[in-house]
Amino acid sequence: MTDEFAIYEQVLPMGWIGDRPDDHRLARQIGTAMPDSWQQVVVDRKLRCGVTVTIERRGFTVYNVRGWPTGMPNYDPGWYRTAGRAAEAELPALVQRLRLVNAHLSLLHCAAMFHDNESPSVLRVRASDLYRYERSDDGVDGRWFVRGQAQRPVIGPSEGTRDNASLGLAVAETSLDWLDAVVANDALVDFDRLNQAQDALGTHDFSTALGALWQICESRLHKLALQAQLRVNPRIRVSDLCKLLERHQLLATDLKSRLDSVREERNGLIHRGVEPSTQTAEECLDLATELLKAVVPNLAARAPHHLFLL
Repeated sequence: MTDEFAIYEQVLPMGWIGDRPDDHRLARQIGTAMPDSWQQVVVDRKLRCGVTVTIERRGFTVYNVRGWPTGMPNYDPGWYRTAGRAAEAELPALVQRLRLVNAHLSLLHCAAMFHDNESPSVLRVRASDLYRYERSDDGVDGRWFVRGQAQRPVIGPSEGTRDNASLGLAVAETSLDWLDAVVANDALVDFDRLNQAQDALGTHDFSTALGALWQICESRLHKLALQAQLRVNPRIRVSDLCKLLERHQLLATDLKSRLDSVREERNGLIHRGVEPSTQTAEECLDLATELLKAVVPNLAARAPHHLFLL
């Protein structure tokens, strides 16, 4: 497992990063050499958490986690390195890397909402989507690989999935500011769940979306109690936790009422298999976003509404 990895296809529906290049229409000409203007690095940041993020105009995003111990495998120096033991050490780091990039994709959406009231699509990155960099035998050059295939410096079919709009550089920079805050507040799991929910909402999978969003709500409610140093049984019912937080003026009455309403429909999904409504899933997105503002105060999110042509 190397220090660097990258994502690409999941960024394409969000558009160009920074200014849209003049030759953007070349995206339809599959097999044409990739223009240099598309590959220009427009963002290059080392975050306080130790992760370095480099983004090209076309959206190709490279993460270097050498300075982020959580994203690096912990090889036991006393081990005899076998494939099985290497995989055992690498799996926790892989999970953290996936949480990092999925949280970042959601934060790009949220930053676009904050700056421009735009809600680009959010897709989910899986392990097979990650690009890895392999150096040549002489160690001078190298190539990016994904799913066993080397990335070719030409325009491919996936370019056609790019939104032809663009995300401003301020959006990209803000998303990285927020990613640093998320890592510092140990909130990657919750923002990874936000990504899972946004990806599900994009295909009208309201059951998956509601499940992920409600987990965020429960997690943040327990965080509220912990930060207030309230003595709470870890198995406390959510309804009782909400009452406790309201009594201590940590949860507004209106917010508690909205949580109670969504909880009823979520229980219907869990216990009776009742499909949640669009409105409930979107209400839970609003509630989760409101509770996540404890980590990112200016957070904003909106459910995508795609047009399906059959």
